[in-house]
Amino acid sequence: MGTVHGNSGVVKAGSNTVANIKSWSFTQQIDTASDTSMGATDDTHKTGIKSGSGSINCLYNASDTTGQETLTVGASVTLTLNNEGVVTATKNRTFTATITKIDEGQSDGAIVTRNFDYKINGAVTRGTNP
Repeated sequence: MGTVHGNSGVVKAGSNTVANIKSWSFTQQIDTASDTSMGATDDTHKTGIKSGSGSINCLYNASDTTGQETLTVGASVTLTLNNEGVVTATKNRTFTATITKIDEGQSDGAIVTRNFDYKINGAVTRGTNP
């Protein structure tokens, strides 16, 4: 498949596509705990708990009642992120997330923006579009 152009990415809230997406980000990490003994010359560790977070950046669309308008601070929502739209056999990530922050902004002569931060709540499923 090779590289992927980011112009066809999609975010879904539940089964509904969020309108006017400009970009999204996804970060996943895992905690580690050192189990290195005193006197050792190399670090060793055990893996712990995974966590994740990210953001969704949109052009504001108040009529997107099943997408943007469902992403309210404190809301728990199932998100699906895909960097190739809904093309058959492309990879996506699906997870439950809590919306932790909303930023809206505007400036003279520009389109109003709406940005959502989220924190992942539970496991992330890496799937394939049907």
